[in-house]
Amino acid sequence: MPDLQRAIDIAMSYCWNETHGYALGGLGSPTFDCSGLIMRSLFEAGFNMPTDQHGNLEHKGTAYLVNC
Repeated sequence: MPDLQRAIDIAMSYCWNETHGYALGGLGSPTFDCSGLIMRSLFEAGFNMPTDQHGNLEHKGTAYLVNC
């Protein structure tokens, strides 16, 4: 079941983890952009997000791996 507080906690943990930085188009492998951080956090918290046929998040028309 989707859990918004869990998504917030996940996003905050990524923000404090110095192995993740900013890069345009990033979904956490290991960098994020602004929307990528939100998408990844919501996905990990159980929200339905756009994925390709392999279960990878789709972002700006390009599929990125969900796994770090």
